[in-house]
Amino acid sequence: MDKVITIEDRKVGMNEPVFAIAEAGFNHNGSLQLALELVDAAAEAGASAIKFQSFTPDELLHHTVDYRDLFEKAYLPPEAYAAIAERARMRRILFGSTPFDSEWVRILDDTDAAFLKIASMDITNYALLEDVATVHRPVILSTGLSNSDEVAKAVEVLTCAGTEDLILLHCVSLYPTPHHLMNLRAIRTLETLFNLPVGFSDHTRGDSAAIMAVAAGALVIEKHFTIDKKLPGPDHADSLDPIEFKKMVEHIRETEIALGDGAKRPCDEELELCNKTRRGIVLRKAIKKGECITRAHLKFLRPIFDGGISANNIYEICGKRIKRNAEPGEILMKQDID
Repeated sequence: MDKVITIEDRKVGMNEPVFAIAEAGFNHNGSLQLALELVDAAAEAGASAIKFQSFTPDELLHHTVDYRDLFEKAYLPPEAYAAIAERARMRRILFGSTPFDSEWVRILDDTDAAFLKIASMDITNYALLEDVATVHRPVILSTGLSNSDEVAKAVEVLTCAGTEDLILLHCVSLYPTPHHLMNLRAIRTLETLFNLPVGFSDHTRGDSAAIMAVAAGALVIEKHFTIDKKLPGPDHADSLDPIEFKKMVEHIRETEIALGDGAKRPCDEELELCNKTRRGIVLRKAIKKGECITRAHLKFLRPIFDGGISANNIYEICGKRIKRNAEPGEILMKQDID
């Protein structure tokens, strides 16, 4: 996968730093002040971006839904997002959000959101996907609850409606997700199928799954984020707090370094050990000048001495004649071979 997506001043793709999203969701609990504090904390924790969820309860939930009050308490009005976006710019962290209806697509576009996110449960909401595509901003599509055919259809709808910069997130929409259901190999599957940058929306507890996902090829990590895990609300307890998120980002950066460039070759430090740890050719028994060298004359001992012959030259040595008499234990040197 060689496609690179640009989100303002950040690039998402192979050989680029993993794009770490602090998913604030509605962990602001309906408070603009708490939302601004989340922006500050995410920036200090090293997040690449902070993301919220933007909704109007009447446009999201049927009036009979028994958990509707949860969303009503977590509602933030449109003017709050202008303040959030401004704080993010001031803190040099990208701001994005998940719109849940067409009006919020327009509002977030007006606030100059760096990217829009499609929630997993809306991957089949093609009307919303079309609305998101029309504002021509980078789109991050979460793929929980879906199979590859449904992902393909969503990608088709978005791209046909105008989306040019698209990132997919592998996701399992269970809160929290047990490790045995993460299916991280799906990251490579999505990359192969769609030739797009792929990340991981992590709903597990702790940060180990995020690190595993980076090792499995994730270019984006999205992780729920809170100021305080003890705050009321459905997501706080399973979110990372600022200290935990910062540690996760540190682990991600360490993993990026450890992954290297993929070329199989010894590093410079290893090369210094080659002659000390690999074997050179030594005579096992006496041999007379002019005699043909056979395998029976040789044994292979560490190290390879200066001027000596490496064990990997056995096929070139056997059958050659030696230029001098030599005794057992003597090192076979390059100048000894005819």
